[in-house]
Amino acid sequence: MESLDLLAEQGHWTKCIEKAKAHGLPILHKYLALYATSLLKDSSPIQAVKVFNTYGTPAISQNFKIYNRIVKEMLALNIDKEENNYEIWSELRQMLHKLVENIKTGNEVNSQTKSHFEELLLIVHFCALRAICKKVPSLKQIAVKISIALLRYIDVIPADKAFCEADLREEGRISEAFVFLNYYLDICEAIEEGDSQIIDNTYMEHTDIPTDFPLPKALYLQDDEALHDDIRQWVLTTSMDQNIDQVHVVLIA
Repeated sequence: MESLDLLAEQGHWTKCIEKAKAHGLPILHKYLALYATSLLKDSSPIQAVKVFNTYGTPAISQNFKIYNRIVKEMLALNIDKEENNYEIWSELRQMLHKLVENIKTGNEVNSQTKSHFEELLLIVHFCALRAICKKVPSLKQIAVKISIALLRYIDVIPADKAFCEADLREEGRISEAFVFLNYYLDICEAIEEGDSQIIDNTYMEHTDIPTDFPLPKALYLQDDEALHDDIRQWVLTTSMDQNIDQVHVVLIA
């Protein structure tokens, strides 16, 4: 154990994990959790997914916070700008699928935890499906519908990211685009002010989009001011158009 601890402290994780395998599953799972935690501290959730896919995703309570953090950190990333975005989402989906299957075969996990990870699996599946649909011109309409459907999960997905990705301007759905992007700007302002009470939820009252959701810690487009300014200018310009229905939105996706 002292040898394994020393390898972990020195960052020799591959060697540490390989040696831990010889001491049984409880020891292996301990050092896998330590390795994944180290990767998360280094802002490497994608690598943490690879670790669990390689060595297994045990349904043990001490790992649930780690799995949850991996998913939430990846949902906050702009993965879709990566060329291999589908592969990244697919790996995360594989990790969650293995976890859910392990939960089903175990007897120590309550139904609430099971439902939570099943919901995360569904969300990540939607993200993977959207990524592959965006690559096929004839399937882009499905990708748009998925982006709208994902608005139902802004209690998990960063809300400003979800509304930014549900940009319907290119689809010609101007009224809905205005409402979604205007709401995106409201959320951004609330994040900057640290006050969710300033968000006007009027537009979402007749939809199944949550109005009670956690504010993200940082702006999704903090590194892309050009796109943020483009959205702000478009919303300002469109608000002057008397032909735009700014209230009636029907969530059909």
